[in-house]
Amino acid sequence: MLKLPKRKTLTEWIKISDESKIKVDYPKGQQIHELQNIMADGEGKNSSFYDYARLYLKYTVKDWDNLISMEDEKGKDVPVKCELKDNELTDDVWYLLTSDGEITITLFNKIDDELRWVNKDKKK
Repeated sequence: MLKLPKRKTLTEWIKISDESKIKVDYPKGQQIHELQNIMADGEGKNSSFYDYARLYLKYTVKDWDNLISMEDEKGKDVPVKCELKDNELTDDVWYLLTSDGEITITLFNKIDDELRWVNKDKKK
C-alpha cells in the first residue's frame, strides 16, 4: 500500500525578513478549484502564473506582523493590519499586498515552500 506524506503543521510564523512574519493555511474547497482553473486556463503564460500567485496569497495568508505599511497624511509609515473575510484576505488588503510584482512572487515562493507536503515518518 502507498502511504501519502503528511501535511505540514502550520502553527509557526514564517519569517519573511528580520522585521516581518506571516501565518498561512492551506487553500480550502472552492479556493483550490479557482487556483486550478487559473493554471489550466493559462498554461504556459507568465500572466496566468502571476494571477495564480496573487490569488494564492489571497487564499493562504491568514495573519502577519509588520509586513506592509502605508504613509499617513503626515508622512509617517503606519502598519497595515491583516483583514480576513470568509477565510481569505479582504480585497483592499489583498490589492495592497500584491501591488508590487516582485514582492508578490517573493511571498508566493516563501509560502509555497512552507505549504508543501512533507514526510514526517521516522524510520528506525
